[in-house]
Amino acid sequence: MVSDLVHGRSDPKKPYLTKMLNSQLDADRMDYLTRDSHYTGVMYGVFDIDRLLSSLIIKNGDLVVLQKGLFAADQFLIARFYMYEQVYLHRVKRAFEGMASLFARHLDKIDYPLRDQLTTKEGIAQFLKCDDQWFLNQLSSGSGTNFNTRLAKQILDRNPYKKVVDTEDIRASLTKKEHRTLQQDVGLSGISILWKALQDKLKEVAVDQTEVMFDSYRNLPLTIRPYSKPLPHETLSQEDVSPIYIYDEQTDTLDFIENKSPAIKSLSENVPRTARIYAARESFGKVSDIVEDHMDAIKKEI
Repeated sequence: MVSDLVHGRSDPKKPYLTKMLNSQLDADRMDYLTRDSHYTGVMYGVFDIDRLLSSLIIKNGDLVVLQKGLFAADQFLIARFYMYEQVYLHRVKRAFEGMASLFARHLDKIDYPLRDQLTTKEGIAQFLKCDDQWFLNQLSSGSGTNFNTRLAKQILDRNPYKKVVDTEDIRASLTKKEHRTLQQDVGLSGISILWKALQDKLKEVAVDQTEVMFDSYRNLPLTIRPYSKPLPHETLSQEDVSPIYIYDEQTDTLDFIENKSPAIKSLSENVPRTARIYAARESFGKVSDIVEDHMDAIKKEI
């Protein structure tokens, strides 16, 4: 039974068991929020875990929250949102993740198993060796191109690519445009135009493509309804839709948490998205100049 649960299967008569391990109310999320909040020294991940746990019951074979635990569940989801916004998706962390990805893609050889090799004992054994220290050894080895050697040093020296512009910068500069509509995210539209213009201008200012980086992600970590799922191109891992139900004992009814909580309803319906352009510190000035030169053109096109 434990093996089946690890593989995402459970007794059809006890579907709540898998939900305890993998859902918007699972034990892992409750654990990492409190742990990460403590070790990063921030209060964003704090929520009333005792109240939430005491409000969980099994109803119709499903894991649901009693009405008395509505605000604890609400607090838990909002805590996740703020931890993602302020810690997990912080611009500097995203910069280092992007740099690590660039480094891996430019390695001459990386001793990492392919997907089909993970079905073999040898592939699994190799995968288990690919831990943090393994990647640090890759960085320290100096293998690959001159670009990789420089990039590895920047990562090890904690010298990240700097943010040049992001969607919030563009939204702020366009807030007074009369023809802007709610259906159009001017930040994402503007930064897409800007990124294309930047690609065309890099050669003119002698900046290599590897010295600029584009990042786009979905700020919302909650997939409680189908319309809050990530877009195909977004980097945040997709999650199965996992609604959270609130059970009212007085009326013996179940309802979605977003129908009970205005805050969660807002988060579910208005999925915030962010995109950023980064540049290596050596090229930051040149890239910033290109961005500034094209801001007026962006305002005209949107």
